[in-house]
Amino acid sequence: MNDLSKRAPDASRVGLLFGPLFLCFVGLVVFAFTEAGFLVVLAGGALFFLLLILCFAAPERMFLLLAASSILINLDVGVKLGDLPRIGPTRVFMAAFILALALRVFFYGRLAVGARFRLPLALPVGLYLLSGVISAATSVAPLVSAYAVFGREIIEQFLFFYLFIYFLGLPGFFGRLKSVIYAATILVCLYAAVEAIISYNPIMYFFPEEPIDFRAGILRCRATFFHPIALGCYLNLVAPFVLADLFTAKDLFNRLRLLCMLALICLASFLTVSRAPWICLAMEIGIFILFACRRNISRLFQLLILGAVAAAIFFLAYQSSQTVNKLFHPFFNPTSLTESSTPYYRWVVIKSVMDKMDLSRTPFGFGPNAFFLAGVKARYGDHVRTLTAPDMHYAKMGFEFGLVGLGLFLLILIMVMWRGLRAVKRAPPGQKYLALAGFAGVLGFIVVNFTVSMFQIYPLGMLFWLCAAISESIPLPEGIGEDAAEAGATMEGDVYAP
Repeated sequence: MNDLSKRAPDASRVGLLFGPLFLCFVGLVVFAFTEAGFLVVLAGGALFFLLLILCFAAPERMFLLLAASSILINLDVGVKLGDLPRIGPTRVFMAAFILALALRVFFYGRLAVGARFRLPLALPVGLYLLSGVISAATSVAPLVSAYAVFGREIIEQFLFFYLFIYFLGLPGFFGRLKSVIYAATILVCLYAAVEAIISYNPIMYFFPEEPIDFRAGILRCRATFFHPIALGCYLNLVAPFVLADLFTAKDLFNRLRLLCMLALICLASFLTVSRAPWICLAMEIGIFILFACRRNISRLFQLLILGAVAAAIFFLAYQSSQTVNKLFHPFFNPTSLTESSTPYYRWVVIKSVMDKMDLSRTPFGFGPNAFFLAGVKARYGDHVRTLTAPDMHYAKMGFEFGLVGLGLFLLILIMVMWRGLRAVKRAPPGQKYLALAGFAGVLGFIVVNFTVSMFQIYPLGMLFWLCAAISESIPLPEGIGEDAAEAGATMEGDVYAP
């Protein structure tokens, strides 16, 4: 059981904290209700207070529900407050959850029995956040940058990193978390298929300013995410865990079930028409196959032949299909790039960022999340236009956080990758592939962010830190989905035994 001891918290402490909190809460609801005049305000306040109570009573279960809601509820569904991100159901749920955790720690001193709080990477993370605070203080948009540091960096990123590390120490937690993520992923993939069939996204139907996205004449599906590339990146973060389960499944039924789920993920990724997530998904699959065959020469030879056949099929498709040629032509003919080519655009981003930076802004940048407000000018031949969002996270980091913040962030990523490799090496046989899933998820997301900027997009950044937390937590107090000893029985020297 993960519940705390049966003893009730001291009544005086309950009254001391909950009394003023409840009065403030009632006052805010009454004020909002009086000002707005809508019954929905009162209903929303009651729902928030209910969420607060549930999160206080069962933090682990509500944490799982929060993970599912962050995947299934589009962040565009919410109220836009000026230049700040939308405030919708997911962020309200997150606020109730964090407040409940604070109250639980105040009353009990910890969240659950059987786990201990650890702070790996505390020094580089602390220095990086400090650089973000300094950058926000000197930002061209201080309010936007302060929200970015405290909301996106601290709450939506590193707080969840340490919460994942904490809860992963509880027996059975990862199995439940994985089941929740798998169920949400199946729903997302099915939603993408429906979107492709009906040729529009029902969620985006409520936002007329959001155009239908096509590439090479193909509809790009986004499901419950704000952009097709975001959906592709999400699938890249989930696929390694499906592969880990597949390579350790004992019976035919489980293998077929996991193969079907992997096929569903590949189909949904295809429907995004996002080339970088495609390449990263192929890379993740290749990592698992190479790891499984690393001690088997005949299988490595077979894999080499299979790779050559796949390359030949792709070459024929590239030469014969106009759609495939149009999608990948910029990669193979970089000298023929035009202003409409995304690789051309990314080179323009790098040059524009370098041109905009000056000596005073180089150390700490223009401020977190201030790129779209800083007036970055991009030169395309004989004309100029203002860039609002760069499709290259590391260029964005250098511009917003400066060289100090970018350097510390890259240091954190290097340490995360190194610890992921160490976890693969040190993991017990039953969790080798789980450790590999964490490493592959981290590596794939780092690579894909050379062509997108998704680290600070919730829940993608949160799931990245889940992969990092798994590497930090190996060995877990459970296997990938089965008992570790039983899972280890399907290996022959850590090589997959069909």
